[in-house]
Amino acid sequence: MFLAAAGVTAAAALAAVGAAQAAAPILGSVSQRYGVPSVSWTNPADAKEIRVQIRRRSAVVSGATFAADQNVSSWKADSRLNGGTYTVRVGALFCGDGSRCRTEWSEEKELVIPKPQIEPGKGIAFVSLGMTKQEVEAIWGRPDESHGGTDTLRGGVYWTYVYKRHGLTVGFRGRPYRVSAVSTRKKIYTVGDTEINGVSEAKLRATLRGVRCRTFGERKVPRVLRWRSCWLGRLARGQVVTLFAISPASKRVGAISVFRVTKLLPNGSPL
Repeated sequence: MFLAAAGVTAAAALAAVGAAQAAAPILGSVSQRYGVPSVSWTNPADAKEIRVQIRRRSAVVSGATFAADQNVSSWKADSRLNGGTYTVRVGALFCGDGSRCRTEWSEEKELVIPKPQIEPGKGIAFVSLGMTKQEVEAIWGRPDESHGGTDTLRGGVYWTYVYKRHGLTVGFRGRPYRVSAVSTRKKIYTVGDTEINGVSEAKLRATLRGVRCRTFGERKVPRVLRWRSCWLGRLARGQVVTLFAISPASKRVGAISVFRVTKLLPNGSPL
């Protein structure tokens, strides 16, 4: 009886030692930049692998696996996640004799990924006025098209990036080039949770406080061109304006632009 009890006690002690060695990783910081998540953690001893998982509900949407001897303790995803709320955890794989393995998981932390939005007076889809080419490319990669030259209307030189797949056009001015304008026609870019592209002028006015609208005209022989725009901001040189072009056919918001005014046409329309 005494020997049996001693055997049970020894086995329990060994199990306790094994449990102590098989500690879960300690999850550190969980963050994101422009929708790309980053995770850091502290590795336990004696693990075979380290596993990072980002989950939405119960589905794993992103992650990575590292051999423990790589001693990796941080990770940045290769791609952007869609806007929403996710959970992050880090696991350590422990293997005993033979093929008996188990994963010890850290606590979970919440990760909120913001949606790329229209930010009146600032920018669109994470692209803000004043950014460099390199900063824009760090967010959206190389553009589908790019071109530049001398701006005959505003003066000076310009460069333009076109991201067809994202529905973004980014204009740069100055040396070194910095974002002076960004525009879109895509409905996926909202103001907060409110869709703006395609809404009526009345809905736009009701949604965004301070919006003003006006019909502009210019004589182009043999006829007069007219167009209607709504905007937030002050129509003056050097001021930042968020412009909502009203489609003449549908009478609804079409292109949306955030830009710094470089000059005004004689009719008061900003460029």
